[in-house]
Amino acid sequence: MKKMFALITLISILGLITFALPQENNLPKETGLYYKKGETWSKVSNAIPSDAKQSSGLLSSKTTIIFDGANAETQLSNTQPVFYFVYPSGVEVYRKVRNFFNFGIFRVEKKSDHRESFIKTYSGMFGSSNNVDKKYGVQVNIQTVSDGLITITPVSNLAPGEYIIVMNTKGGSDGNQIFEFGVSTK
Repeated sequence: MKKMFALITLISILGLITFALPQENNLPKETGLYYKKGETWSKVSNAIPSDAKQSSGLLSSKTTIIFDGANAETQLSNTQPVFYFVYPSGVEVYRKVRNFFNFGIFRVEKKSDHRESFIKTYSGMFGSSNNVDKKYGVQVNIQTVSDGLITITPVSNLAPGEYIIVMNTKGGSDGNQIFEFGVSTK
């Protein structure tokens, strides 16, 4: 009797966990980055840099990447949004590279008519590296939910402001994609 009760309890708990995860048959059909507002899927807009300016020092340089408009097209009121990267499940090329996706959320500086992000390049005796300035980075939790779905969630609440999500494949910048959003608690 105790084993039967434990089995029923376990099945109930597993059912609740499965219910809490996004269901694959409910996913948008188009590959991209999404968030949910209630039961509605909304696509996060791509950010296309409009300009870049570079300044150099002795061992480092800084590139300022500029995005048009003071605000991103996608504006959220949730300070800890969950983003869903949807890609075709069962497609072999995605199945092979899904463990190579790398995502980062970065705050961008809002100006009167544009937004700016900063990349620092360090050069030295043993090579160089390019990184988005870490003081603008946000810690994220990245989880592969299933074949066809990855979630990206900030670890803590985001302050009101403008942000970008940079997605690339580890080992190269050729596949970079940038998405933009803002957080407003008004």
